[in-house]
Amino acid sequence: MSRSDNEALTLAVRRHADLLLADERLMRDMAVVEGIRPLGTLGILLLAMRKRLLNRKETHQLVEMLVRDHQFRISVALYDSVLSKIAAAR
Repeated sequence: MSRSDNEALTLAVRRHADLLLADERLMRDMAVVEGIRPLGTLGILLLAMRKRLLNRKETHQLVEMLVRDHQFRISVALYDSVLSKIAAAR
C-alpha cells in the first residue's frame, strides 16, 4: 500500500468515514477491516448509472475504455459481473 493510500485510510478511520474511494485490493480489504465501505472506480460508474447520470451504453463504453485504453486491471469474474449489472439496469 502506498503512503498516500495509507494516509487516506488513516484519515478515513480518524473521521469515522462511511466510505473510502479505493481501487487497490489491499486498501479495500483494510477499509473493510476498519468498518469502512470501499468504493472503487467501477462502483462509481455503476452508481452514476443507477442515479441516471450515465446511461447503460455510456457506462459500458467507459468500462471498456478503462480496460482497453488505460490498462485498468480487473479479474474476468469482476468484469463479467459489472457487465451483467450494466445489462440488467433499467
